Amino acid sequence: MKKDVIVLLDAGNSMGDALPGDLLVTASTSKFQATLSILSDFLDTLAFGDRITIVTFKSTSAETAYPPVIIKSSLR
Repeated sequence: MKKDVIVLLDAGNSMGDALPGDLLVTASTSKFQATLSILSDFLDTLAFGDRITIVTFKSTSAETAYPPVIIKSSLR
C-alpha cells in the first residue's frame, strides 16, 4: 500500500531552544535539529510511489517547504 504523507514542521523561534538536559542527546542539540534528524530517518522509510508534502509553520504563517512529491526510487 502506498503512503500519502503530510508532515507539519514547526519552524518557529522556540524550535531553536536546546532540548531538555534529561534527554540522551548533547546539550547543544536544538529542538529543530532533533526534528530534522527524525524526519530524515522517516524519509528513509518511503518507497517507490509514496507521496510526501512538507509544510513548515510559524506563529504567523505557513508555507509548503517541500511540494507534493511522488517517490520515484528508494531514498536509501
